[in-house]
Amino acid sequence: MTNKKQAIFLSPLLLSALIAFLLLVAITPEKTQAASPKAPTDPVSSYQRLGGAQGRGGVEASMVGPGATASGQSYYQVYTYWQGTLDLTVIDPDTGAYRAYASPVSSEQGARSIGVGPDKNIYIGTLPDAHLLKFDTRSSRFIDLGRVPADPRSGVQQTYIWSITTSLHNGKIYGCTYPSADLVVYNLLDASPKMINLGSLDPTGQNQYLYNCVADANPSNPYIYMGLGSVAGQIAIYNVDTNKAVTVISTSTPGFGRTYVGVDGKLHGWITDGAKIHHYQFINGTIIPEAGVDWSLMNTFADGRTIVVGTTSMTIRYPGGSTKTFPYLYAGQPLTIFRMGLGPDQKIYGGTVLPYDLLSFDPASPATGVRMLGEVGGGEPYSMLSTNNRLYIAGYGSPLLGIYDPTQAFDAQINPLVFNPAGMATSLRPQAFIVAPDGRLYSGNVAPNGELTGSLVSWNIQNNSDIVQYYPVPNQGVSSLAVAGQSCKDSVGGSCLIGGSTIYGGSGSTPVASSAVLFSWDTTKNALVHQYTLPNVGAVNTITDLVVNPSDGYVYGIASSSSGTYAFVFNPATGKFINGGTLLPFSGAIYNSTVLYKGKIWGLTSQGVFSLDPINMSKVTLSKSPATVTAGFVLRGSTLYFASNSSLWSYKLP
Repeated sequence: MTNKKQAIFLSPLLLSALIAFLLLVAITPEKTQAASPKAPTDPVSSYQRLGGAQGRGGVEASMVGPGATASGQSYYQVYTYWQGTLDLTVIDPDTGAYRAYASPVSSEQGARSIGVGPDKNIYIGTLPDAHLLKFDTRSSRFIDLGRVPADPRSGVQQTYIWSITTSLHNGKIYGCTYPSADLVVYNLLDASPKMINLGSLDPTGQNQYLYNCVADANPSNPYIYMGLGSVAGQIAIYNVDTNKAVTVISTSTPGFGRTYVGVDGKLHGWITDGAKIHHYQFINGTIIPEAGVDWSLMNTFADGRTIVVGTTSMTIRYPGGSTKTFPYLYAGQPLTIFRMGLGPDQKIYGGTVLPYDLLSFDPASPATGVRMLGEVGGGEPYSMLSTNNRLYIAGYGSPLLGIYDPTQAFDAQINPLVFNPAGMATSLRPQAFIVAPDGRLYSGNVAPNGELTGSLVSWNIQNNSDIVQYYPVPNQGVSSLAVAGQSCKDSVGGSCLIGGSTIYGGSGSTPVASSAVLFSWDTTKNALVHQYTLPNVGAVNTITDLVVNPSDGYVYGIASSSSGTYAFVFNPATGKFINGGTLLPFSGAIYNSTVLYKGKIWGLTSQGVFSLDPINMSKVTLSKSPATVTAGFVLRGSTLYFASNSSLWSYKLP
């Protein structure tokens, strides 16, 4: 399956291409030698903070619930702030008044679950430490009820509470967790209420996600309907009287089972089975096939009103069709910058994580600071490149692809133009993004959730009519790409791609490969040519940061293993390593954030900016940053731009 192919046909798009290589001096690497740390030669004063990203976090948990309002109900939203602390906003639908409450636990960045308890209070399941929070609807106190206990069998600590439900049969609150697919219970009637971990509900032991838990709405029924994944989709039914679960439906393919309240107020579910989705309804502990019903948005009040919260206002719609609008000016918090790229207008562009907001910084007008352009989607951008006066973006979640025209104003509907190609999973992580001489745009992807084999995606930008996915390395993802400046060994065309792999797959998967590889790809035949393993480094888990010296065609890269971080040099023409791995005196290299500049390799590690002498790779310089480096990467002239969480920084190269 090294050359598995899947064609995906699209409407024509305005895609075009560019090879972004700097003019470099000739470099001749030497044989492998051990690197030793060297004192920084560049002062901290070379670093400058330029501004920060600010906005509203992503909302993954919201609902109408009991509230201290004239109508007896409020609308609740939990905002996630990656590397920050979650906020809960409570909205009065009668007056439009709202208030934000900070998390009572500083460690908790967000939430994926919210529900109403039997005491008419609001309960929230958090991440990344899986706490259960309670908002008292009468006193407006926001309190922490504690962290989910570790899995009783493995001792693994849970990090997410994915779903919360209250059983009307016994009055207990149940939560579904990750990464052990555990079911937890909280009993308000106990003298000293506490959470109890009932253990994993996956009898196969392979799934990490207990994604959904929905209790039967009939108080006489002791059932909770649950969806599991991602290695194999499962739907299970748990009996709270017998404390036993039965897996009703299971697939042999990666995916998820999902359970939910539909727009009709009834309980429904679906399960993925390859490209197929099967829909069901749950009735009295049984599961019945159906055509499918949409999810409830949980935004409908008892009197039939609905609420929609926008950028600057909220709209209440009444059953008769009339509306009332109130201002909504919740400002949010700092947003983490996830990835950056240089635009065709020479501005610095970036995108935040959860939500994916597009931002810009103009080096010609630094006093303006970071400018937030608008929300693109709910995930995050993984790679950016510019060509033909457009900024192209490959992301995780929806949308997968975006095309931004910097000459036009940001418009959430049309600019950037966004789309999800048919047949491409939205949980791909496109860590590499390049343009090749054959006129195609290539992305290298870590596999979707529950899977190990990631794709090499090719856009036919000559006619913009199709996208093709290839799978060069079974059970591994594609983590880095470079265009070889000469023919690769045994390739047909005048150029080829060099790729680096990672043994890690999508969320919920477990690596099976013993080592990541370097590979060559023939763009003329669309086929894998060779795979190579580093001769001096064992058990490599990821190869990244591939760059090419156009003067001799050598490929430089970074390999990570449990024994450390290594630099290597490869000659694609001969298929031989010039340097099979030199141990570097740092770790935490930022993926695909290196460049050849003035005869040195410059790149980013979490500790700061490093440089390598390609002639003698034991000569390493690390200029420590005053702030932890979390994302990159743009080189504009002699200035390197990167992010530290929500802050944009620059570093002046010597």
